[in-house]
Amino acid sequence: MKHSPVCSICESSTAECRCNKCQMYYCSKCYEDIHSKGAFQNHSRTSINDKSSEIILCDKHPDEKLKHWCQDCRTLVCSDCLLYEHKGHKSNLINQGSKELEIKVYISITFEIIIFRIL
Repeated sequence: MKHSPVCSICESSTAECRCNKCQMYYCSKCYEDIHSKGAFQNHSRTSINDKSSEIILCDKHPDEKLKHWCQDCRTLVCSDCLLYEHKGHKSNLINQGSKELEIKVYISITFEIIIFRIL
């Protein structure tokens, strides 16, 4: 049974949205309380039920979105990673050719599962 996340602030209400910048879950009241003033006003929220716009941030560069697929390393990377750690590697924007990427990832994961079961 899948449980809805709890608000990261009050920790008592069911979360209704997620802040794309803060990467935290909020009930409506806490989101409005926190995001109604100052620098937080420019943040945007996404409904908990909207998985299509979920943003994944880079661990090495927390202000950067993972929006490239490094074909050589077979991993998601941000623009900064692509310029430095993955310089010269073949890559695709994840929104370009996403179906091809989805198929390759599926094949890769399936292959790893098969190998794991054999070992």
